Amino acid sequence: MDKKTICHIDLSRFYNAPEKQLEILIRKLSEVDGFHQKLFYRKKKDNRFKNNPKISPEMVMMFQMKMNMYENVEHVVKEGKLDVIEFEKLYIRSIFKEEYIEELTLCDLIHSHDRKSTLMALYLYKKYNIPYIITYHKPVPPNDRWYYRYHLAPFVREAYEQASKIITVSNFQQGFLKEWNSNLKSMETIYNTPSFLKEEIDKGESNFFRNPFNHTVILGMVGKHMNIKNYELVVDVALRYIKKSPDIQFVLIGDGEEADAILREKTRHLFNFKMHGYIINIEEHIEYFDAFILPSKNEALGATIVDMMELGKPIIASNVGGIPELIEHGVNGYLFDPDSADDLEKKIDNLIGDPILAERLKQSKLPWLDPIHYGSSTDFMKFVDRGKAKAKELSQEKFIEKHLSLYEKILNNS
Repeated sequence: MDKKTICHIDLSRFYNAPEKQLEILIRKLSEVDGFHQKLFYRKKKDNRFKNNPKISPEMVMMFQMKMNMYENVEHVVKEGKLDVIEFEKLYIRSIFKEEYIEELTLCDLIHSHDRKSTLMALYLYKKYNIPYIITYHKPVPPNDRWYYRYHLAPFVREAYEQASKIITVSNFQQGFLKEWNSNLKSMETIYNTPSFLKEEIDKGESNFFRNPFNHTVILGMVGKHMNIKNYELVVDVALRYIKKSPDIQFVLIGDGEEADAILREKTRHLFNFKMHGYIINIEEHIEYFDAFILPSKNEALGATIVDMMELGKPIIASNVGGIPELIEHGVNGYLFDPDSADDLEKKIDNLIGDPILAERLKQSKLPWLDPIHYGSSTDFMKFVDRGKAKAKELSQEKFIEKHLSLYEKILNNS
């Protein structure tokens, strides 16, 4: 078979779960014979957020990391298996510049990873008959923003209708996509895979980061400070634990403009709620979590859950969106009502309310002690074991196998 060219387009401003999944896809596909890849993404702009008081230094770092995140696939470029094309400017007309279109006409298959690029994919399909795939990561229909809802609505609908396949990250998404457009028929769910592996984590570095929390039980959270993430609910619960269980520490890693000021004000006097900013080597930090809380009001899947299961962290998560496709209540984690602080408090008590378990969790953070055995009878350990088993079902090998099967099927039919 002649070598086929797969073109990935990701024009997002951020470096989030979709970009992490794209990195894994590029790396894994580069190991397969018969494929060459092109990557189209935003060009780095050093002064994009200079002197903007609304953007924190951590957020500036995140934006710059987004532009440099492909250093993780630098070896693929050096091996000649990936070409990188940068977009100088990014508005609707600029993405159709002749130089970009010319590069894209050399593709055998286009894989769109964000909403803007679906319009490019539709154009290339209609003019040059190049098939395309869309991966959709959002927990809402594609027309949730005003310029998609009004100005571009017909083109967005057609782009999804004409796609050879729409990849969703949960079955939940397929439901609302069909409600949005009943003409969509070709959809397939490919769940997110762990974005890093436990064996890749620097244990020494993780021990260093967790030193301030040696005598506490850590309930961790990771994500942007957005209202939909619902972190204020956890702050309310943390307030209850100040007198009830003062050795339980809540840690939030992330940054964001939307809800940041409110969260910082509400946690200013809480000694049991620690807020980190944006962290580059996040895996060394979340390794010291004892358990993970995801309180979101809506999620397409809850990608961080997959990473936490890979690391063996018990999970308490909202019973919304695609989360129940990963978490079976009482089997490999707890689900709770995201509108109820009482329900979240109850689930925390159920998970680490055993005083012997809590003491063992605190001792396990002291690296000079012998390994601690928590006991297999608790929900805590049951969730650790079954979470790891679930993570194996979502391995990177299976992730690339599903994409590869899809690529080959479309290319053979085109």
